[in-house]
Amino acid sequence: MKKIVLFLTNAILVMSLCNPLFAYDSVMEGQKQIRISQTKYFDIIFPEKSAQSAQILFEKADEFYEDLKTKLNLQNDFRLPVVISPAQDEFNAYQSCAPFNHIVVFDTPPAAKNSFFDQELLNTFRHELIHAVTFNLRSRFLYNFNRIFGDTWNPALLTTTLAMAEGATVSMESDAGQGRMNSGFHLNLVRQAKIQGKFPKYSEIQGAMDIYPSAGASYYFGGAFSWYLQKTYGMEKYAQFWYRCVNLKSLTYFGAFKKVYGISIKKAWQDFYESIEVPPVQADPVEEEFSIPLNVKSNKKKSLFMCLAGNGKKIIYYDQNESTIRQSIGPEYKNDRKLLKIPGITSLSLSQDGRYLGITQMKQQYHPTSVSSIYDLKQKKTFTLKQKNLREICIFNNGNTTYAAAIKTFSQYSTLCIYSLEMRKGKIKKAHPVLSKQFSFGQGIFSPCGTTDGNLFFILKQGPAYSIVNLEMQTGNYKEYPMPQGIILQGLSVVNEQFADNAARLSFCYATKNQGPRIGSLTTGQKPEIGLSKVDVAGGVFSTAYAGNKKFAYIGEFFNGKQIFLLDSSKIKSQSLSVAPKTLSEKYENQEACTENLSVIKNSHNFNLPLYMIKKQGTLVPLGLMNTYEVNSSVDTFNTRILPLGLTYVTSTPWTIPIIALSGGYNYTTNSAAFGTFVYGGSYQTDFFNYSCLADVEFDSQGFKQTYGKLDFSNNIPLTALFSLNLSEDFQLLYGRQSNLQEKGIFEILSSPLDMNFLTIKNKASVSVGNIHHSGKGHFDYSGFAFGAFYNQKFLRKITEPAWTARNFQNIGLALNIKNSFLRPSTFQTEIFPTESYIAAAYANLMLFDAEIQKSTNFLPLFYFNRLKINISYLAKFANENKTPLKSWAIAQLPEHFTNIKDGKFEYFDQVTLTASLYATPNIGGLARPSFQFSLNAELNYRFYAEPDQKQLAFGIYTNFGTLKL
Repeated sequence: MKKIVLFLTNAILVMSLCNPLFAYDSVMEGQKQIRISQTKYFDIIFPEKSAQSAQILFEKADEFYEDLKTKLNLQNDFRLPVVISPAQDEFNAYQSCAPFNHIVVFDTPPAAKNSFFDQELLNTFRHELIHAVTFNLRSRFLYNFNRIFGDTWNPALLTTTLAMAEGATVSMESDAGQGRMNSGFHLNLVRQAKIQGKFPKYSEIQGAMDIYPSAGASYYFGGAFSWYLQKTYGMEKYAQFWYRCVNLKSLTYFGAFKKVYGISIKKAWQDFYESIEVPPVQADPVEEEFSIPLNVKSNKKKSLFMCLAGNGKKIIYYDQNESTIRQSIGPEYKNDRKLLKIPGITSLSLSQDGRYLGITQMKQQYHPTSVSSIYDLKQKKTFTLKQKNLREICIFNNGNTTYAAAIKTFSQYSTLCIYSLEMRKGKIKKAHPVLSKQFSFGQGIFSPCGTTDGNLFFILKQGPAYSIVNLEMQTGNYKEYPMPQGIILQGLSVVNEQFADNAARLSFCYATKNQGPRIGSLTTGQKPEIGLSKVDVAGGVFSTAYAGNKKFAYIGEFFNGKQIFLLDSSKIKSQSLSVAPKTLSEKYENQEACTENLSVIKNSHNFNLPLYMIKKQGTLVPLGLMNTYEVNSSVDTFNTRILPLGLTYVTSTPWTIPIIALSGGYNYTTNSAAFGTFVYGGSYQTDFFNYSCLADVEFDSQGFKQTYGKLDFSNNIPLTALFSLNLSEDFQLLYGRQSNLQEKGIFEILSSPLDMNFLTIKNKASVSVGNIHHSGKGHFDYSGFAFGAFYNQKFLRKITEPAWTARNFQNIGLALNIKNSFLRPSTFQTEIFPTESYIAAAYANLMLFDAEIQKSTNFLPLFYFNRLKINISYLAKFANENKTPLKSWAIAQLPEHFTNIKDGKFEYFDQVTLTASLYATPNIGGLARPSFQFSLNAELNYRFYAEPDQKQLAFGIYTNFGTLKL
């Protein structure tokens, strides 16, 4: 038996170490033919599917590096891997210095709201490179230290916050005339906060905010503040500020700021605030004569409307807070009703006859994936297109034929795809591809919308230039209507009215560098004309939809949320510009074009992940992270003590996941040493699949002492729009002599006699189906249920006992979790056979009070206070008489157990708890993030029926680190 256990443990260890050999998971999941091409400063790692994207980085990356080196006075060069992956359909990128410097870029076109450059992927890489350079403005001493111990040992992680980091990138990405600081769409929120009188303090934008605009505040306000500093005081001082922070020349960022700029950061922030120019508008749009509030129930201050669609008779919109698609009927638009509950909606489009709703959802599968579907408002049925990575679906007609148009994405290519919908008995049965038009590399197409006479329109972005393109389905011809220079377009939609000359009219949102989002229009026909509003409005104009009678619904974005208003276009001033349509260029590129002649391919070779990980230095931690273990008599928990005198080496793939650690340590109090390994991996950006495994072995003066192994994983599989299947496994094994951790003082040797050998196994596996989701405007508003079963196993055997008896408890339990936020957030949970000690348990929780604080005081800027909560709960537990432990497979005697409860043959324990909790977040360095949020709790417990080791009345104050959950 001993040999088998040792073999299994070693197998886990070997599998952990060999995991990188076959673990192209996370960002690179499913990618093949991965290659690496080296420049002077970069290792560009990419699958051949992304060769075209890799080429533009291969040509420009070193040039960007040299430019930033000069601007920021980088003293010590470094090189880093850059990974390009087309695996997911949500454009993003990130830079990290843990466990070594690297950049990852997701190779897919950005959405319109994230388009700020003529070459998005190239300049997004530059954005991440700014992160890398600013965080590596190291002195020679720190540079040499990092060469030995790894890049993770960076003092900037202690001093720089998200607002500083993103402030640097957002400002510096804009120094060539593009980027966020040159977009009225992006600058709207900063100006709006001043208009509303809700402008935050500098200490309130560091990244700890966990309600809208949450981390976005660091980009909006941090970018604008850094832009102001660079333009007012010059880049040299800005570089000095960063140098002091990175090299810990000052203990805090505000100390470094005062040293470099000679004034407090509070004073500089006030100067920055006063420099912001805002238009002369009313803080509340309804005070303007042309703006009318949409009087629907859900249009409240904390709403978060993300998408909008309409056809002149009805308006449909999506509230992200409630994951709800709602509909309001004109012409009064005073009431609304819920249509669907779907999380992750990214676009809505309503057919002009009002029957079909196009829905695009970002599904959290192994990677974020766009899925498009059509909802029939008459039949109340949903038809989902099988093709993945389809965005912004819309439905339009040409005679008796109904079409669906959507945008297919791959790498930096966007393809217009049109399907004819086959109907049977009034229902959509199939979607047949009829047209596929791929646009050139890097060109963006957005917001397709169509009419009832076979005309499809969409926005085309070619470099910095925008235009509106019209496809006539009857002829197959494309007409392009160029927009004036400097105008940025979003949110195109059709105005459902008849015009002369068979003209169509479209509305859109537009902005320039110095103007906030406004409404615009295009009228086609014999004399095409562009109409541009000359009027600003508080909140800006986002995502327009025609509401009839010359009124347009639009989303206004405010500092505390997003609301819907009606704009009367007859009451606003606008300018008219004639526009000459032209034939759309036919210079399209083939996605499957040969890439072998690209220089990035010619200068590349096959990527060998294990060899690269061996060559690439990770991080050394002068601390052992292994533990020695002792199991308690009930096998409920493992008592542990760390073996700290040692060394740990942490490394990973160049796309971060999996992370691998090798560690060894010694502890004087146990006179023992251990070494082992830890691996963490999975889907990384979603909850689809994540895993971790650990294996270690410990020795002392008597030789082999014990070995411990742990393997756990979780899998969240979407079943429908709301329901998901959740699987989890937590397996632990301990073999050998235990440490007597409770028997001696902390500085005494803890012996482990040879007759104390044990084999212990703990295993819990669970499966559940549920639809718990965020369902309201409050932070704790969740609704839904989850029902599941779990398997518990506890095995304990004393190996050296002559006539041993193994404890082997096994059972299946049931669990139900219900959440509701209708009046106040509440929770009800019940479990059958939750542990070996209890037959059943039930828990109910009601939130009595909660208040958002979202402030950081000037006298205590190191903490950000999020919210206050008061709730009351009741816990009830049922056990056998005398609390006799359950027998294995007690589930088979479930009726008997409930009969005993009915007859009074049971033990009952309960607890009423009143808890007041103050939630706060560290507001300094990398800790200024919601994931590091903690709570300070005052708790009063009263037990009508206390367990033998409990007091009837108890009061305590404690902190609880972890994720906020009700």
